Amino acid sequence: MMKEFKFTGTMRPERIQPYDRFRKEYQNLRGALMVSTGNSYPEVEVIIRVHDRRQEWIDKWYTEARRSGVHLIFRKDVVIAHNDFGNVATAAPVHGDKYYRHTGIAVAYAKLCGEPIPDYI
Repeated sequence: MMKEFKFTGTMRPERIQPYDRFRKEYQNLRGALMVSTGNSYPEVEVIIRVHDRRQEWIDKWYTEARRSGVHLIFRKDVVIAHNDFGNVATAAPVHGDKYYRHTGIAVAYAKLCGEPIPDYI
């Protein structure tokens, strides 16, 4: 899972410092765009994708919870997971976090399985 950030604007040579290791690539790209568009300051959209380990962890445990057949009970901002062996685990938002059922299911099921919950969750 990747988070995506999009930026739009014009490419200006003064935006990259001389010591920046991407300056040459930037200048080559800007030069090619200037030639193809005929514009000294071409409009561009830049997309940066960043690995989102938090969402990957949540998706993994949520999917496993749904496949496992574990019993889930929802009470206000709390998810309670229990299995046929009498094991019970709960999940609730902490420190003023917003409640997301998807995350609650993942956390409760991971706890039920004895999996430690990472700090970034």
